[in-house]
Amino acid sequence: MAKRSFSILILCICLISFGAVNAQSIPYRAGEVLVALKPGSNINALVATYGATVKRFLGLNVFLLGTQIGSEELLVTLLSRNLSVNWSELDYLLPVSDVSQYSQAFVDQQSQAFVDQRSQAFVDGNFPPELTQQPSMVQIKATEAQLLASGQDVTVAVVDTGITAHPMFVNKTVPGYDFVDRDSDPSDLPGGAGYSHGAHVAGLVLLTAPKSLIMALRAFANDGKGSVADIYEAMIYAVDRGARLINCSFGLTTRSPALDQAVSYASGRGVLVVAAAGNRSQPNLDYPSLQKEALGITGVDSNDVKADFSNWGPQADVSAPAVSLYSSYGDGQLAWWSGTSFAVPLVCGEAALILSIIPTATVNQLVSIITSSPDNIDDLSPMYAKSLGAGRINCLSAVKLALR
Repeated sequence: MAKRSFSILILCICLISFGAVNAQSIPYRAGEVLVALKPGSNINALVATYGATVKRFLGLNVFLLGTQIGSEELLVTLLSRNLSVNWSELDYLLPVSDVSQYSQAFVDQQSQAFVDQRSQAFVDGNFPPELTQQPSMVQIKATEAQLLASGQDVTVAVVDTGITAHPMFVNKTVPGYDFVDRDSDPSDLPGGAGYSHGAHVAGLVLLTAPKSLIMALRAFANDGKGSVADIYEAMIYAVDRGARLINCSFGLTTRSPALDQAVSYASGRGVLVVAAAGNRSQPNLDYPSLQKEALGITGVDSNDVKADFSNWGPQADVSAPAVSLYSSYGDGQLAWWSGTSFAVPLVCGEAALILSIIPTATVNQLVSIITSSPDNIDDLSPMYAKSLGAGRINCLSAVKLALR
């Protein structure tokens, strides 16, 4: 039956025009597609029709299907026309925002981690002053804000390459998951271009909100690439297990129905998704930062001028420092790293500070405070006025606004 069904699928290539499903030539996982069913639809009947298989249930109404390599784009088109299907898409592969093929032309030197080989003192769990007093922390007034709020017990899910055994994370994490290797250990693995990206991001969350908690969700391999299916699953997991914030330091240059659904699911349950604008130096943001229910973050330098690699656009919500941020790397080192990936955790940290003051804050309330409290920087980047969001975040102003 499966062979006969697949023959019908191949025959359809000659009978229909299935359009530019992958018009931008974005890579995707061979032999896989995602499908979301309408209520009451039967997944077994659906896959039998097209000679596909169910590889995994991803959560809510979404399934990961297996199909013959080379038939993915056609299957997406056929499924999208089926009355029992809400949407279907390729299982796109996307990079964390700072080891991306799309950003190399702009940030080759800045998108690499420059590891500090000096030994650092983490005494009694306190962060060394070179971390807490670095320019980016001063710029956003993090230390002053922490006199009024700490992010106490606010869980921030970091969907990234995982986390490392670093002193910064001692007693600062809650159980996470590895969606790449399918186990409960979300440890980052050395050896690839994306190594320690997630740890660097998580460290910046804690530097901004020192008593927040990190839920490490590994959806990207150590080469810095992850699939839409794994990311979707991680975001649903985060919402269902108590995260209040989801850090998305990654981006896709085309809309993804799966990521749209994950963001909407999070927002509908009081979880704010914060996402990177991207590093292509283009006048449009990457997804999911373009999704209306996500908070899109652009990057600036230490002078509040748009970072040369950062995307921009009127859809941006706020900006944050994105150049030479100092944070955790590997199992005990520190490193400087640049990119909009590292602006996002500063905003997540600010949101955690707000939530520790107003634990019942809705997503709309959070967004209102975050976008009402930045420093206006339009005069410093006049070419990008109104395209870097409401301004560069100011944690002290945000906390004071939350305390009113």
